[in-house]
Amino acid sequence: MTWATRRLLFIAAPSITSARTPRPASSHGTGPGRCVSPAACVTDRNVTVRNTIGPPLTELQQAILSFIWSNGPATSEQVRAALRSTHPLKDSSVRTLLRRLEARGYISHRLAGNTFVYRAAIPASSVAARAVRHIIDRFCSGSVEQFLVGMVDEHVISRPQIERLARKVKKHK
Repeated sequence: MTWATRRLLFIAAPSITSARTPRPASSHGTGPGRCVSPAACVTDRNVTVRNTIGPPLTELQQAILSFIWSNGPATSEQVRAALRSTHPLKDSSVRTLLRRLEARGYISHRLAGNTFVYRAAIPASSVAARAVRHIIDRFCSGSVEQFLVGMVDEHVISRPQIERLARKVKKHK
């Protein structure tokens, strides 16, 4: 089954089952993750790469993450002070942005007294890899080869650099 056709199945409570349409019994298997009782299985929502990764980061979200990556854990006031020259924001706006980044899994917080202290939950290299994957999927139909050829053709990366990377990848395996 491809990523575009995967479905998230869950076993619904009796009150929910009656509100949703059960899948036909013929579509239920016996393997792991399959429903045992057709009456209790429903399709809740489609799960695709597009709706699990989420939209790319905004410039402001990126600025907040860059500050946290380079300076370590920070409070909302420290983030606000760091962004003040380029992005004059109210404290409530900064806290909203931090809460949204946390909801998307980019940062986490701990409580220090009455203050939330935010830290990066994902390294910068992982976020960069996600962004590149998004570009490859969007502009190159998912082809890494097409992406790399375009990078060489546009003189973003040289052939010797590609060859060095190929050696590193081969050595890493």
